[in-house]
Amino acid sequence: MATKNKLELPSPPTFSQMMEDIDIMSSDDKIFKLFQLEQLAEQAEQYGTKSTNETTVEQTYWLINKFLARLETLQRLDTSLTTQNDSANDQLEKKLKDIIEQLQMCLTKLQTNPSSNTKNILSRNKN
Repeated sequence: MATKNKLELPSPPTFSQMMEDIDIMSSDDKIFKLFQLEQLAEQAEQYGTKSTNETTVEQTYWLINKFLARLETLQRLDTSLTTQNDSANDQLEKKLKDIIEQLQMCLTKLQTNPSSNTKNILSRNKN
């Protein structure tokens, strides 16, 4: 049985390609919603203007909840992408096996067909 070869991943985009992608993104793109760090910093700063100890606790609680929510979102995205990747790999592997089987059937037919001269050609090409 053939060994599984590691699939080659595409090369990463260049800096200019990334900048072009950023330029054509809309402001409601998921990535902007996920990483709105400036707003997070401003909101944390607003909480920091109050001087009571309770505000510090509230601020810490709010920041931890925000962090946990984003961590959960990233974990869901990772799981989703992993599932999609596994599914795509399985489909690709199945298609490749089908192609190999079809090629083997064609080769067998060519080798067993007495009316054609391909059997002689194939045996000469092996040497």
